[in-house]
Amino acid sequence: MSDFDITKHILYFKHEKLTEKEKKDLLSRYDITGKELPKILEKDPALRHLKVKPGDVIRIHRKSPTAGSSDYYRVVVRE
Repeated sequence: MSDFDITKHILYFKHEKLTEKEKKDLLSRYDITGKELPKILEKDPALRHLKVKPGDVIRIHRKSPTAGSSDYYRVVVRE
């Protein structure tokens, strides 16, 4: 593995792992299951520092010149 810190890259968006309560609230708010969320691979370089496992939900905070900012959610999968 490389020593490159992807979190310092200009195109990196902040990724954070939701707590179990946050995950439950998110799924309840949208009346969905984790399987219905878009997926992100466990070995994705942006997740390296988060110590994730399959089934965890990740919030990706994106900034946009038109929308200001918005959050996207992904469920961690092995492959």
